[in-house]
Amino acid sequence: MKVQLTIKVDYLPNWDAYCGVREIIQNGKDAEVENHAPLTVNWYNDTLRVENEGTTLPLKALLLGHTTKIGNSELIGKFGEGLKLAVLALVRAGHPIKIRNGSEVWIPTIERSHPSSRRDLEENSQKPSEQKVSRLSDIPAIISSLQDDCGLANCADVVRSLDPIPAATVHEELFALYADGDIELRPESGVGLLSEEDRALCPKGIKGMALSYVRILRRK
Repeated sequence: MKVQLTIKVDYLPNWDAYCGVREIIQNGKDAEVENHAPLTVNWYNDTLRVENEGTTLPLKALLLGHTTKIGNSELIGKFGEGLKLAVLALVRAGHPIKIRNGSEVWIPTIERSHPSSRRDLEENSQKPSEQKVSRLSDIPAIISSLQDDCGLANCADVVRSLDPIPAATVHEELFALYADGDIELRPESGVGLLSEEDRALCPKGIKGMALSYVRILRRK
């Protein structure tokens, strides 16, 4: 399901990517003190990774103003705003964010809210839901729901089922599952079977060949 946070996209307009990174690292330092979760910060291949080992965020941490830090002088944060505003600033500046929270993956996006005309920050929460699934951790379940009698599912349909997660992010996860031996990725079996739209949504293999089908090999 989607957890919609009704924050105006131009809230705190002076906050840039630096401010966002600063707040995320400060939250990591607080988690290190409060939850005894060692903090590591790494920059590799144009990606900044901030990680606290041994702790997770509750869903209510997405609520603006939710905090467990009041009255603790050892912690930097106090108001329950930093993480949410940091994510807003970074996504607004065009930096993709992936939050791995235990077995869950949260993908923050900025979208137009309905029925109003404002654009709001949304977090794709990874809690069980009967609504449209938008979480990477459910890729195996999505494949199973889309598979035909041969156990094959169309990769383009898998990507569509995970909207609004970017196709490139879904492809990355599919290749990770493939590398772990959990799934099989197959190219199209003939010429001209895929529409241009489907081809664009499929992950690409050797020489740019569209990998149009996926099959579960091992269930976790």
